[in-house]
Amino acid sequence: MKSPIAARGFPTLDNKDTLQTEIDVNSVVEDVRRDVEGLTMPVQSSNDPGRFLCDFIYYTSLHEAAARFGEEGLKRVLFVHVPPNGTLEEGVKVLEAIIKSIVTRGTSFA
Repeated sequence: MKSPIAARGFPTLDNKDTLQTEIDVNSVVEDVRRDVEGLTMPVQSSNDPGRFLCDFIYYTSLHEAAARFGEEGLKRVLFVHVPPNGTLEEGVKVLEAIIKSIVTRGTSFA
């Protein structure tokens, strides 16, 4: 599932009310769940980055990536909420697994 984010008063790009990552979020979630042994923190996709700072950061990141790199830029943005449960070590493993999944699937960060 791709996660669209509404402009909610933020600057729009080509009059688009929503932007979404081109990263296959559901596949990344599956990879993380498979690759991180003993996972205790929740790992799931969502269409809602939250309100206030989170949605502003995510939408602005998508907007800037698309403005600079066109549609290719939307393959460079993913927003990750870090839950309050779990350990720092587990959080690091999850983030490493997310990066590995994205890179392995051929998404370019160049």
